[in-house]
Amino acid sequence: MKKRAISYFLFLLIAAFVLSACLPVFAAENEDTYDDAPLLDKQTAESELLFFEDNSYNFKDIVKHWARDEILELSYMDIMKGYNSTTMLPEKSISREEYVAMLVRAIGIPTDDEFDQSYTDVTDKHWSHKYVAAAKEYGLLSVFSGYYFYPYREITREEMAVITAKAVQNADINGEKLSFKDIPQYYRHKESIDLVTALGIIKGLPGGSFGPKGKATRAQAAAVIGRVLRTREASGEAEDEYLKAFAADYERTVLGSLSEGDLGFDTPISLSAGKEARINAKRSEQLKIQYPRGLTSSKHMANESFSVLSKSRYLAEVEAAYELVLENGDRYSVRKSIFLKNIGDKWAVYNSIPEFGADFASGTKINLTWHYIWKDTPDMSSVKKIEGLNVVSPTWFTLANEKGDLEDRGSLSYSNWAHKNGYKVWALVDNQFNSDLTSKLLGNASARAKFISSLISCAKKYKLDGLNIDFENMYIKDKNAFTQFIKELSKQTKANNLVLSVDVSIIAVNSNWSESFDRAALSEYVDYVALMTYDQHWGGSPVSGSVAQLSWVEQSLKRVLAEVPHEKLLLGVPFYTRLWKEEYVSGSSKPVVTSKAISMEEAEKTVAENKAAKIWDPASGQYYAEYKKGNVTYKIWLEDEKSIKLRAELVNKYRLAGIASWKYGLEKPVIWDVIAKTI
Repeated sequence: MKKRAISYFLFLLIAAFVLSACLPVFAAENEDTYDDAPLLDKQTAESELLFFEDNSYNFKDIVKHWARDEILELSYMDIMKGYNSTTMLPEKSISREEYVAMLVRAIGIPTDDEFDQSYTDVTDKHWSHKYVAAAKEYGLLSVFSGYYFYPYREITREEMAVITAKAVQNADINGEKLSFKDIPQYYRHKESIDLVTALGIIKGLPGGSFGPKGKATRAQAAAVIGRVLRTREASGEAEDEYLKAFAADYERTVLGSLSEGDLGFDTPISLSAGKEARINAKRSEQLKIQYPRGLTSSKHMANESFSVLSKSRYLAEVEAAYELVLENGDRYSVRKSIFLKNIGDKWAVYNSIPEFGADFASGTKINLTWHYIWKDTPDMSSVKKIEGLNVVSPTWFTLANEKGDLEDRGSLSYSNWAHKNGYKVWALVDNQFNSDLTSKLLGNASARAKFISSLISCAKKYKLDGLNIDFENMYIKDKNAFTQFIKELSKQTKANNLVLSVDVSIIAVNSNWSESFDRAALSEYVDYVALMTYDQHWGGSPVSGSVAQLSWVEQSLKRVLAEVPHEKLLLGVPFYTRLWKEEYVSGSSKPVVTSKAISMEEAEKTVAENKAAKIWDPASGQYYAEYKKGNVTYKIWLEDEKSIKLRAELVNKYRLAGIASWKYGLEKPVIWDVIAKTI
């Protein structure tokens, strides 16, 4: 059965910007929709300078920090600065001047005006003078009424609350005022504390206190500023039509600078800020080097649409979806998120992330790998793209209890990384392989609804492309209840443009592990069914044998194809094998059999170190090796390029949707090339 490991998927790829001046902003062109248009690939985008990676945000001390995403987002907007190119010091206390500078940058208070000296100890020679002076001029610093600001002092939670409250005094309050045991009714700054806590901008402390004299860290300040930026106001927010038009215009200007012979990026730079502005500057520099006469190839955007996904007084996210039509007639489907920041009542693009919908281009085989993540999601920023891989399934979500609560190990930075590398993300959902727990969930309609709602919320939070349900070891009596759960989940995934896949075992008389799946019924509600054609001989097997003998795989596949349509079926392949140990003990006619799972490279190393001969076994479609040490016999059926190729060929033979591998990290690098060239 599935061990739980996963790989990645990165299915996103970059974004192309195109359009001729005569095209309408929102109305689709009078052209047929290209349902078979392939996804834009990274190589094509890079050849047109459409995709430009910016690696200048490599802060090594926030890789696994809880506020990583918040800090990076503020860095992209030039709101939060690092101490150097690799150091952010998230747990360092933040000073008064640092927090004021961040807040001023965040809400766009102009700092280029000539202000009088604000405080005796903040002269015009001081780095923070313009921020402190601007904040005081705009009434944010009333809590500091004397001649001295003491800029180096660590800001208290109370001071932060008062300053922040001034910045969000026009916000819509949806929450309720909170009561804190250390903030009495007539506390001096109770009104400000009430406001920021009701808005959820500053949280209370465990035990029901606020801790007004406590110090704040740089990470906590980043979280607070991020919430400030996302507060809603009854007035002052841009209309959706304006935001869509701005995003569309930005896409056109970037493409125009790349396709019309214009060597300059002055206009795109003027419409961007922070990270995006730096990328545009790099594009401009590279364009002049690579194409000194400019680009003149014709291309345009067809069937485009823009929609506002979220907005506040200061931030907005617009989704762009269109087809890029190149001069040679090639067409590519593109979807991307465009992130906007209001800077002094002027909007600018500070980041854009290409992403794609849940659909695959016609004829594209799925190449999915499961990425096993037990606790903390790793930083993947330095991991190179795997050619041919198009779906990653990280093991992120686990059924926590019978009430339908969800254990969440997701990471937005991981999804962003995957999408930048062209992978789609189908996060795996497991049930702890716990029969009793699963039965209680499936039998409770309200618990199922809660669990499904949490999954959809996480899908939005982490910008997922799909969900992969890996419920195993369920009671046979719960077969219909599991199908009902998948049916209910399917309604929500379809409504949210998410792919839904389910993992099933081979058909066998194996009670909970096999007979609990109504494969035919499940296939009606899901987009894909992943068949776990491995663990023919498993960890507790009483005899040694192949993990996935080729003939066994094919026969198992054919049986499932009688119940599941071929166009929905993914063939599971193992990236692991088992080293079997057969030891005879005195008085026994049969050996004691044990085994351990090992990677492809570890298996090759083991064979080489023990000088074991590899013999091709046609029945298993694998090389077999054995060696002895004393009275112990070791056996191994190897997984390698040849064995994986033979299984991958079954995908073509039976016209399957694709392949799914368990698990990422156990393969030899060459395996990816084998799969890509076979399916």
